[in-house]
Order: sequence, then C-alpha cells, then structure tokens
Amino acid sequence: MKFWWQLSMSYQEVTIGELREHVGADKLRAVETLIKAIGQSPVDIDEWIMWAVEAFPVIHDRGNPEN
Repeated sequence: MKFWWQLSMSYQEVTIGELREHVGADKLRAVETLIKAIGQSPVDIDEWIMWAVEAFPVIHDRGNPEN
C-alpha cells in the first residue's frame, strides 16, 4: 500500500533524467514497465514481479543476520 501511495503522489522525488543518469538501460526499461503495469491491473503487476525476479535476481547480504 505504501508503495502505491508514493507512486500516486503529485510530486517526483526522482526525475526521469536522474534515472537515465544513474540507472542502466535494462533497469530503466524495467522501471518504466512496472509503472505501466501499476496503471493497468494487479495481474500485470504480478506478471512483472515474476519476470523481474528472473531478470534481476535478488542479492542477499550475507552480512545481514535477517537475510
């Protein structure tokens, strides 16, 4: 819920230009696809999540005892 609320706010904490400067092309496309999925349906979000986990494996911090 918090994530959806943050995306629906009228202000931008990060500009597209800043994303282009600091995020690689593949991840930028992934973010744009996620934003599009959020605007379409929960099913599209679920499909994006399944795709993203495969495309960008989660990195586990072995120094963090909670992981």
